[in-house]
Amino acid sequence: FVLLRRHQRESDEATTALLQSQNEVRRINAELERRVDERTRQLESMNRELESFAYAVSHDLRAPLRSLSGFSQILLESAPQGLDDKSKHYLQRIQDASQRMSSLIEDLLGLSRIGRSELVARTVSLTQISADAMAVLRERDPDRVVQLEIEPDMSVNADARLLRIALDNLLGNAWKYTAPRAEARITVGMQAGDE
Repeated sequence: FVLLRRHQRESDEATTALLQSQNEVRRINAELERRVDERTRQLESMNRELESFAYAVSHDLRAPLRSLSGFSQILLESAPQGLDDKSKHYLQRIQDASQRMSSLIEDLLGLSRIGRSELVARTVSLTQISADAMAVLRERDPDRVVQLEIEPDMSVNADARLLRIALDNLLGNAWKYTAPRAEARITVGMQAGDE
């Protein structure tokens, strides 16, 4: 009888401890969910502010940039015959820089819109996107001597828009930073690695 009562008491204590543990786990889970919800709201708020800032900055930069680009173009087209080559060169550099800045503003606006759109991952051709990005760079600067090597048949599972933006920026940087070389080589390929 004594053993039975002791066993019953131990069983009651174990049940009580188990219930307390379960209650503690529920309390911790509820606290974690509350924290995750709070952090999610903070991140969503910060993302909205960042998108708003990017849009405002981009919008505010467009008007003076259009003026700069327009007036430099007018000067280039209507400059008197006596304008020396150095001055024409400077006007052309202003024009080129204005176009690059306009492109950066468009990229900034594009990035601000990405947060509002859903990611659509699918199989896309990394080879084709790379080739398209390089074609744009060659078109902008046809006199550059750049040897381009793009691995054939590269496919990845990704959002095509984001991948295009990333490759445009990566290859644009490669193009820009190899400019001082008489001949440059840009290689796009894949390397096996841990998943």
